[in-house]
Amino acid sequence: MIRLFRYLFIIILTLACFNILLVPLMEPGMLYEPNRNVANTPQQIGLDYEDLYIKTSDGKKINAWYIPKKGAKQTFLVFHGNASNIGEQMDWIRLYHAIGVNVFIFDYHGYGKSEGEPAEASLYLDGLAAYTYIIQEKKLLPSQIILVGNSLGGAVAIDLASKEWVGGLVVRSTFTSLADSARHINPFYRWPILWLSSKFDSLSKMARVKCPTVIFHSIEDERFPFEMAAALYKKAPYPKRLVLLEKGEHDYFYPDSQYVNGLRWAMRPID
Repeated sequence: MIRLFRYLFIIILTLACFNILLVPLMEPGMLYEPNRNVANTPQQIGLDYEDLYIKTSDGKKINAWYIPKKGAKQTFLVFHGNASNIGEQMDWIRLYHAIGVNVFIFDYHGYGKSEGEPAEASLYLDGLAAYTYIIQEKKLLPSQIILVGNSLGGAVAIDLASKEWVGGLVVRSTFTSLADSARHINPFYRWPILWLSSKFDSLSKMARVKCPTVIFHSIEDERFPFEMAAALYKKAPYPKRLVLLEKGEHDYFYPDSQYVNGLRWAMRPID
């Protein structure tokens, strides 16, 4: 019996050491899937654009595109999802441009042509740098900026909206927190997640958002359950909308009137 307890103790100690020492080192590879190949540009879909490099507060340069729309009074600041980059957002850029807004989209640390390595803190710096740039260089008022985030980008957009004034917040197919996501995807992550530095705790931040908020989520989303969207909606202050999309997997493209009407609602002036 003593020998059995000794073996169990060694196993538990080994697992604890693995999680405490190695999981943080493995964290970037576990969480982020940066795509470095920017294969497309707005020019290929007939849109003029500015190819920009913005310096973040940690000294890195991130790549961004500004796609102007003649006569537009509002700008969508777009936060793309994981395993992607700005070159893979052509359908969304075309849709947003057609709605009648300027589009500003950027790549996070380590994505596309941006410098650095992705981490939760650096993604937040990227969002703030993009927000600050369009206010200072494009002379926009905060009320003219609508944050639009997909999946991982939704978490980054929620963080920014919880700290800065904006005209609206739109999130699509996003999650409540990293811990909740890990538990949903694979129960094996329930223990290692304790040693990850990244939290992406959007649920606690949502209550601090001070703008009209629209949350889109498909009941067919295979990655994050619709219950996460409902939890985020419950935390969000009014005015807000929760739009249940009845079709489409996690990365589905929504060009229909249901999605467009939700975007237009988020664009309405703040009372």
